[in-house]
Amino acid sequence: EGVSGVPSTMLYERLFEFMLVLFSGFNGEVLSKIVIPLFMFISALTMFYLGKTLRFSDKSAFFMGLFYMLTPVLYNRIIAGHHLYNFAYAISPLFFAFLHKYIYHKQKFSYILIAALVFGISAIQVQFPLMLAFMTTLYLLIFIISKKTRDSAVVSLKVITTLIVLFIALNSFWILPMLSNPESEVVISEIAPITYHEITNAPKLLPAFLMIGYNHVYDPFYLYIHDRLPSLAIYSLFSLLILSLVASISAITKRKQAYLILYSLSLLSIGLFFVSAVNGPIPLLWRLLYTKIPLLSAFREVYHSMFVVAFAYTLLIGILVESLPKKVLFSKSKKLLVLVALSAIILVSGYPSLNSFMHQLNVWKYETNDVEVYNFLKNDSQIYRVVYVPSLSPIKYPTVDWRSLDLMIKYSPKPTFSQHVRRISPLEAILQYYVLTSIKDPEKIESVHKLLEKIAVKYIICRPDLISYYPYYVPMLKYLNEVYGDSSLYINWFNTSSRCELIKGWEKQIKFDGRYIVRLNNSPFMNVGEPKIMSSSYSSLLSIAQHLDDNGFVITFSPQLKSLPSDVSSVFVLSENSSYMLYLIDSNNTLFVAPSASSNRPERDWAFDTLSWYIHPSIAISPVYGGNTILTWAPPKADLKKNPPLSNLIVSWDFVSVDQVEEWKGNTPESQFNAVQTISWDKTKGSLRVELYNSTWGWKTIRSPLIPAKYGHIYRFVFKIKGENTHTVHAYIKEYDASKMLIRDSFLYYPSIGDGTFNWKKVIIDYGPKTESTRYIQLQIWHGHETDKPLPNIIWLDDVKVYDITKYCRPVTLEIPFKVNKPDNYKLFIRYFKNQKGGTIKVYLDDESITISTRDQLNKFVWKDLGTFRLGKGEHQIILENVRGFNAVNLFALIPEDEYNKTKEKVEKLLQRKTIIYIFEGESDLYREGADIMKEFNASNGEVLEVKSKGKAWQSVEVIKNGTYRIALKGFGKFKVSIGNCSYVMPLNNSTFVYTPEFKLMHGKYNLTITPIFDNLVRNPSFENGTKFWNEGSKKFVVRLNDTTSYDGKHSLMVTTNSTKDWTWSWIRSEPIDVEPEKEYLVITHMKYYNVKGSHIK
Repeated sequence: EGVSGVPSTMLYERLFEFMLVLFSGFNGEVLSKIVIPLFMFISALTMFYLGKTLRFSDKSAFFMGLFYMLTPVLYNRIIAGHHLYNFAYAISPLFFAFLHKYIYHKQKFSYILIAALVFGISAIQVQFPLMLAFMTTLYLLIFIISKKTRDSAVVSLKVITTLIVLFIALNSFWILPMLSNPESEVVISEIAPITYHEITNAPKLLPAFLMIGYNHVYDPFYLYIHDRLPSLAIYSLFSLLILSLVASISAITKRKQAYLILYSLSLLSIGLFFVSAVNGPIPLLWRLLYTKIPLLSAFREVYHSMFVVAFAYTLLIGILVESLPKKVLFSKSKKLLVLVALSAIILVSGYPSLNSFMHQLNVWKYETNDVEVYNFLKNDSQIYRVVYVPSLSPIKYPTVDWRSLDLMIKYSPKPTFSQHVRRISPLEAILQYYVLTSIKDPEKIESVHKLLEKIAVKYIICRPDLISYYPYYVPMLKYLNEVYGDSSLYINWFNTSSRCELIKGWEKQIKFDGRYIVRLNNSPFMNVGEPKIMSSSYSSLLSIAQHLDDNGFVITFSPQLKSLPSDVSSVFVLSENSSYMLYLIDSNNTLFVAPSASSNRPERDWAFDTLSWYIHPSIAISPVYGGNTILTWAPPKADLKKNPPLSNLIVSWDFVSVDQVEEWKGNTPESQFNAVQTISWDKTKGSLRVELYNSTWGWKTIRSPLIPAKYGHIYRFVFKIKGENTHTVHAYIKEYDASKMLIRDSFLYYPSIGDGTFNWKKVIIDYGPKTESTRYIQLQIWHGHETDKPLPNIIWLDDVKVYDITKYCRPVTLEIPFKVNKPDNYKLFIRYFKNQKGGTIKVYLDDESITISTRDQLNKFVWKDLGTFRLGKGEHQIILENVRGFNAVNLFALIPEDEYNKTKEKVEKLLQRKTIIYIFEGESDLYREGADIMKEFNASNGEVLEVKSKGKAWQSVEVIKNGTYRIALKGFGKFKVSIGNCSYVMPLNNSTFVYTPEFKLMHGKYNLTITPIFDNLVRNPSFENGTKFWNEGSKKFVVRLNDTTSYDGKHSLMVTTNSTKDWTWSWIRSEPIDVEPEKEYLVITHMKYYNVKGSHIK
């Protein structure tokens, strides 16, 4: 698919490739070697022709062609593998050549016909018709202004009409489907938010001026700042562009060239504006144009518009060469010297391309094992899917320095999945679910394999020596290192070797010398007939996948927000409130409002979801209706230009006495990774002084005393710091509970204070506690991990102040505009993320507010009915406010109340002859009390819910149709299951589902409750009555009851020792327990330990 969401526009490029295939004699190796030089040669040839058409000299046209084929733009697109862009880039000068001929010379219809043909073919890269149309409009405008005649306007109108008509005719094969597809605009907006990383990282003005991009591996700018590109190449390019600008401005007074110079300079200015985007000179104007003009969404990769800049510069190069002989009277030898110098400058500036694209273009010859795998799949006549590990591009091969697309995946002999993360597509998202789950939750791997089987995956191909470099090509790593100071977990998710080690342990295996092909029991690739199952989420699908019949089913999804056909499915799999989703998507009058945020920093504001894979995997593996999710955990923002008054000061240390230094010293561990670090009072500076005398692994810390704090309050830390020979000084704010124990995962990372030697800096950090149990916070300065600076590393700290600034803060909000077409009573729904780190959000609609608690035992997206609102026709806005906690919102939906009731009746009627399955995984879908989640490899999701004697699990169930139901339960033990007025006792054997008798339920909400029955308990030798049932072992150990912690009841047994003697076990042994022969017994014990070498039961 193209950016429009309709079939691709590549027809003409495919015809060109077919001609090349014929030319190369169907030799793929020859074709791969000639295609890039051919694009470059065509670029030079067509630009030379344009130069001659503009009546430039041969020398000028030659230098135009030479420069055009070596621009950093073409380098970028070749390295990025954008061959469609390169093809359009190469032929575009022909368009302007024949356009110019038609306008300024003989107005032959053949000229405009050829121009229109090139214009139509340029649509193979969807941005080019838009750029060429704009460039043509500007060209015609300058033509009309320069001629000042009625005929010039008539000619321009003929040009525009002919171009439009022929463009539509040549591209009707994709334009007509796009126009008939009402969702095309939605698709564009989904994949092109203003927070897209290519926009937020757009080049600043100077790199844009030089056409070298930004710090991205495709760009010369990346090569330059990583010392891989000689400075001479940059200086040559800079001097060449400056010379061309000076020469053009000097020649603008000449009537013959004035129009072309004016056109080139205008084109350059506008091109630089669009390329630099939000990092340019007028970012607000760019944002306004991008958000208001839908077609500009095609330029989410702003570097696409660099063609405009490159084209303008090429014209200016021609003008430069034309002006050289006329400005100065040179002898022939000096003229030759100037031309040679100019050639050298252009060639040096094009060094990255001439140097085999910095050796990034290589012919990769697959090893024998890969060839064998390819042939093994190719020679199999069956149709099925395969999954490659690693899966996400770019892929790093072991013998090649650079990364690229994986041709094995791109040209797979069997159907596979995209190499890119595309959460809009449910089928592709299953692969991302697999990538994430197989590493993060390996105990769920069997269930995920079952899910892959159901979508016809027969083989998983493991290639442990290949590496996915996907994390390096998206903004996650940079962000995670800035905010968390660590990205190792994220990188580990893409560790190919560990994944292959996990996968190759499966039984059905085919080996090809380092390649492991794991065989799954796949279902047929294609089924005829109506879809048999419709799932509301991947987790529910994962739960039921292994229980589906292997034949005669098709899985369909519902995140596309499309109406349900009457034969949609014979089986529905629903969560507790997914009926809202069915009602909303089945109405053509539902208005879905997808929130969009301009930020990508959720610790500061509502931000677009680019990081959920790391921050909260439950979001990453959830289907995303409408394509967007925004998230934040940002506390209220402080509206303070200076520090608050002293009345808000909580605590301060000015280090005017040694006593204050001793407070910090007493809270900083003396032993830190074998470091030799001292904390002392620097009397001369009146500050705390820290000296590090050796280099060891691990970050060394300087810690403040604990500071009393309250959840819901915002605190400002202000301090001054100075360094000498320091190594990566940064800061953390940590949280502690009432027992002064560290609360893990609750902190703020302040990424960079200084490195090396720096003078006094004033640092300001605002922070709000993240957990309700927080009672203290602490400032920590980190430094010196494997320091490479001269020793000692010295840090001075002074004037530390902590303020309570709660009353000066305003909440983090997001405005979400929408428009309704008619006045009516509208029901408003929200799909938000309930989770264990949640808190509270507020939703405002036309001055009415709704408060939503998002904190929950479970981690899942849910729909919520926010009520009915009377809305007039026209513009409205929803305001979303983050009150506290970690929150995420996917979608809002508005539907007229009468329409909602009608749709509800329609859907319920549709479901009357359908099978409804409500899936509740014990560990993730049920609320619990007196129960714990335990790892269990054989469970459907790799986990089980263990319910204690007085515990229970429950969930609300919305029954959406009257009917006959039964409950299926899988587990171990005996349970009482209740719903409505029905109760059943169910003995479970851990191997198969056990079913209740059938019972009837009417439409409505019910509570499903599950409680354990322990009537088969043989003995419960707990410690509630002391240790009389137990015999103690070695007296070298202290054995006593403990009432500060327990798994169940009030007491536990604590065993402690200071012994270091090997092979000395302490034991506590129960009295004999009566048992019967031939019976199996389950023994359950619960332990936790600290600083022990080993612990076990017998």
